[in-house]
Amino acid sequence: MIEMHLTGQAIFPWTRSGKLTWRGAPVLARGGRAFVEDTSVSPDKLGDLLSATDGAFAIVVSDGDEIAAAVDRVRSFPLFYARGDGRLYLSDDPLWVAECRGAMEIDDLARIELQVAGFVTGAHTLMASVRQLQAGEKLHYDDHTGRLTVSRYFAFRHSETDDRTDDDWCDAVDEMHRQVLGRLVEGLDGRPVALPLSGGYDSRVVAWMLKRLGYDNVFCFTYGKRNNWESRVSRQVADQLGFRWVNLPDSYYAWRRFFGTDERARYYQFAGRIVSLPHMQDYLAVRQLREDKLISEDAVFVPGHSGDFVAGSHIPAAFDRDTITRRDLLDQVYREHFWLWARPLSELQDLFDDRIGSQLDDRDGFDRHAAADAYEYWDWQERQAKFICNSVRVYEFLGYEWRLPMWDELFMGLWQRVPFDKRLGRRLFFKYVRTREGLPLSETAGQNASVSAPDHNRSGVRRLAESSNTLRAIRQLLHYFRFYRADRGCFHPLVHMWKAHEGANHVNGMFAERYVDETIKRVNNGR
Repeated sequence: MIEMHLTGQAIFPWTRSGKLTWRGAPVLARGGRAFVEDTSVSPDKLGDLLSATDGAFAIVVSDGDEIAAAVDRVRSFPLFYARGDGRLYLSDDPLWVAECRGAMEIDDLARIELQVAGFVTGAHTLMASVRQLQAGEKLHYDDHTGRLTVSRYFAFRHSETDDRTDDDWCDAVDEMHRQVLGRLVEGLDGRPVALPLSGGYDSRVVAWMLKRLGYDNVFCFTYGKRNNWESRVSRQVADQLGFRWVNLPDSYYAWRRFFGTDERARYYQFAGRIVSLPHMQDYLAVRQLREDKLISEDAVFVPGHSGDFVAGSHIPAAFDRDTITRRDLLDQVYREHFWLWARPLSELQDLFDDRIGSQLDDRDGFDRHAAADAYEYWDWQERQAKFICNSVRVYEFLGYEWRLPMWDELFMGLWQRVPFDKRLGRRLFFKYVRTREGLPLSETAGQNASVSAPDHNRSGVRRLAESSNTLRAIRQLLHYFRFYRADRGCFHPLVHMWKAHEGANHVNGMFAERYVDETIKRVNNGR
């Protein structure tokens, strides 16, 4: 028996058309009619449809005793499933799946993983009985045979087959941008664009290309500390392009008041879905845009996620050598992604080697190309899909549609062919920006501005500081002043300092712990 429960959604609502039930903004990658018009598709033919479909979507094809389901290339709309008592349970609500399954146990390893990384890896979730469809995956279930198969119809891997000069590559990148943003403009149908325009390059490429394509119905905004460097660059770019612009400065009082509200708790559960740390960074800014009527109700948010990653910014510099061992690859994953709470590298290895290793290529050694490919593949299906792209839940929760043009098939397809040496450090991308864009350079030109993981190999001075109660207290105080502004005052200063003392390396670790605690409490109280 098949039991399915798809919840009512105000933004991107579920729509039924014949055997298809779908939500999102799907498009056919190579032209032709939208797949929602093809009511003849059957569950066993879903793979053929997916190979030609781009955009953001989740889709279910049901035909009596047979069902198939899929999520897009970055898991924009999560789906969850479980088997039990001869039934398949499928839903976008993971706790409904757990309740139907009659198994509400917490997966302790997943709980630790979410707190130290900000997401649960693989098909796992916080609930031991519930699985998720990962980015680019499809599910097929036949009730007659009881056979369930989950497979990938897309994987973010690199071929690096093209041999071109830098100028030829820059021409190719420029044409790709024109086509990708052209498809975006066509799908917008004149609706206003709300563009989070930071000081980085990805959102700036979106702004620049929209201007080149003659799409002027664009409203740019930034947020954070008044007159910070990102807002200065953002305003300069918006002014040069002739777009409306506003800065929405943070209010520590507003953040403290909001964090204790039922609204924040409801958003946490809406956004996290027992897999991901809920993104809050721009929540109050987007809400202020709505409340002050700075944007219309039909505005579409178009952030620049994750152009830097696709272009190579996450390739570890340490991989620029002839041989990388499997141990090197695993430890790089831990150092870059499992650091929100302080845990020794050896402890991470003991806890997660099997889980992380099962998702990587089964080989002992890698050259630089294979190591980068394997690392980016893991980063794509985990951090990008479950944390970075999941940040669009802010827009949905507050009543707005969104688009992610830098996960367009054309965008990914080109960068999947760019050689390692041109992707390392985004070398090709920065040359493109310098030679083609003509916009002001940001203050972090050529740098990866993301937060770096702390060094697991602590210095002798740091070990000495941690051996002294007085020096340790000073260190925690410095930690507090360093990160307190990042949490926007959501935690009381004493709480923040105590959590830092317990091992919180970053405020996201504190947010993740709060999300896990609230989810477990919700489960124990019967939701």
